Amino acid sequence: MIITAVILYLLSSTICLLFAGRYLFIKRLLPYYAAALGKTWEELEPPLQWIIRGMQTVIGGGLLAVGVTGALLALFLVKPHTAAFAALVPVPYLLFGVAALYAAMRTKRHTNAKTPVIPSIVGIVTVVVAYLLSTFPA
Repeated sequence: MIITAVILYLLSSTICLLFAGRYLFIKRLLPYYAAALGKTWEELEPPLQWIIRGMQTVIGGGLLAVGVTGALLALFLVKPHTAAFAALVPVPYLLFGVAALYAAMRTKRHTNAKTPVIPSIVGIVTVVVAYLLSTFPA
């Protein structure tokens, strides 16, 4: 069960790292940001563009940190006598994932934009399943 849990955690880390790259290197609005604002990137004033780019960079950095930290913690699960790590591995994923879900739900509610609520829920469920699998004896 541990190997399956590690695979699920590494899958979650890979997805975090892919989205980190998207947020860190994007030079325009993400589609749901544009829908929420009702404007294109070009219609935004430069100061607002810089604020949004800054926030996207912070989100990307958070995803990068979660992806790397989660993967490293998950890899410790395959070593003998590291069962204590099982409770720590989901922490970075869940802290970021729950905050992202909350933000996506609030944005959707207040703007009716198609925010990534479902992917956030899938990510959280994947990590919870991985945690549960990591607690079962081999």
